[in-house]
Amino acid sequence: MDYGFPNIFCFAGQESDPTTRAYADRIRLRHLPHKAYAFGPSLENLSYPIEDLLPEIADESSYELRKAANTTVEALREGKVLSENSDKIEKAIADEAEAMGIRLSAISTNLSLLNRRPDVFVVGTAHKDKRRHVQIMCQGEQLIAGRKYTNASEQQDAFELLKEIGFVMSDKSWRPAMFFAARDVLSRFPSSPLKVDLKVEKGSHQVTSWPRFLPEYRLSALKSGQSSGELQRFERSLRNTSVFDEKPWLAEPIDPDDPNAREISAKLKPFLGVHGWQVTPRTVAYYLSQFPPRLRAEMGGLLRDQLTLIDWKSISTGLGSLLDDIGVDADLLPLTATSGNTVLETFRREGQPAPGVKHHFHTSLSADALRTKRPLVFLDDNAASGTQAAAQFLSLFGVPRDKWPAQCQNEANLIAPLKSAQIAKLGGRQIYLLLSVGTSDAQEFVANALKTAGVSTRVEIRFAQELKKTSGISAPLKTFLEEVGTSVCAWHLYRKQTSELSAAELANCAANALGYGNAGGMIATLQNVPSGAITALWQPGVFRGHPWMPLLIRNSRFEDLVIG
Repeated sequence: MDYGFPNIFCFAGQESDPTTRAYADRIRLRHLPHKAYAFGPSLENLSYPIEDLLPEIADESSYELRKAANTTVEALREGKVLSENSDKIEKAIADEAEAMGIRLSAISTNLSLLNRRPDVFVVGTAHKDKRRHVQIMCQGEQLIAGRKYTNASEQQDAFELLKEIGFVMSDKSWRPAMFFAARDVLSRFPSSPLKVDLKVEKGSHQVTSWPRFLPEYRLSALKSGQSSGELQRFERSLRNTSVFDEKPWLAEPIDPDDPNAREISAKLKPFLGVHGWQVTPRTVAYYLSQFPPRLRAEMGGLLRDQLTLIDWKSISTGLGSLLDDIGVDADLLPLTATSGNTVLETFRREGQPAPGVKHHFHTSLSADALRTKRPLVFLDDNAASGTQAAAQFLSLFGVPRDKWPAQCQNEANLIAPLKSAQIAKLGGRQIYLLLSVGTSDAQEFVANALKTAGVSTRVEIRFAQELKKTSGISAPLKTFLEEVGTSVCAWHLYRKQTSELSAAELANCAANALGYGNAGGMIATLQNVPSGAITALWQPGVFRGHPWMPLLIRNSRFEDLVIG
């Protein structure tokens, strides 16, 4: 006997249990839950535009990173959600939505949500091996097979489930709040960092992939069927609360077509870092989207107006002036194989010695460079802390690594040690390190490191431009940059999050949160970034449990990358 769909729930409505009766009444009256948030493999992707950032990345590495990004979706397949986690997830989402409602009510009664606690339903993605090619749906008053009807919205929903798109469902009036609440709760779904070999044209580096359940914002909003205007109005209201200050990744990201992103990208277009690291409108938009919305405009203004990018002409002019001060024939060679070699070749091409002075160029500390009595002049683009420069000279003079300062011991790609006889020949020569950008801290650090290690040869460091602290940063932005800097330093030094640090470790990280010694510079060369520049600008790591991707990168920090 066919009772018809409503008749079934008329009987159910007679149940004595009030919860059962309430749900039966809602279904009978067609007060059904609506899609509020969408998720699934087709919506998951790398959160950072890695191909824009690293054009040298190998296709297989790009594939492996994308594959890792989808691992968290497995936990929300329908069977696992319904059998293991459904109640906990739904309660957490409802709690978060209620908390958002309370925050909105505190700033305006016009923004108050319903007093009644929202109902939440998580519909997980389908099993890969149990896809239903004929969906059961409600049409009119009957439960029918999907093949009997072709254009129903219910069938479209079922088809999306077939495509492994899951949904968080809620009351219609709660849908915007549920979008952000679900985005928050599901982003905290447990995941573990994975080591991935990132292959580029010139080798391979082991970096970290940290999968998060954070579907692409605009695509997820589209698949949820929400009104874009209504969702944006709700998001703008949340910006007036502290929700996005605590969790910037929940907010709507900046569009790559944003004029500010394009202007910053154009300014930094000449930057070409390690493995082809570059800046595009998409990477600028993503970088700024990591900041709370209320700080994005100010940070964008700092990048646009105060970040100094030192070009090759400025480097050649500055180093030429320093060499003029030396005033005699000199042997010139790079301090490092990367930026130092580029500086040397640029100066060879564009530099002009003073009248009567000749520069002798060497690509390395060869026998020809060692046999003369001329001043030995190493060239590089910058030194803010002096850590890498000290390591280069300690290696050059054959000091055992265990006698180096702790900060230097992880440095790589160093000058090969000289033999004792070669070191003896350097005893009577003047040795210089000339830099485009430097600090007095770097001068002092290198001098102390060599003296402590027992190196009697003096290395004189000079720089054309001093790295200066950025002025005019508001207190909220400075606090945020300090928090990020402390956190990414913790990742670099200890592979820990700040909550896991000891008091001494935390103090060490905080001391360099705005660049080495908190120098707070906003400066970069065309291939590298001084360690005295604001740390959040160039150091990758983890911040509040989420990957932090810098806009630029310091050459020695590539393996600190954390890709979400």
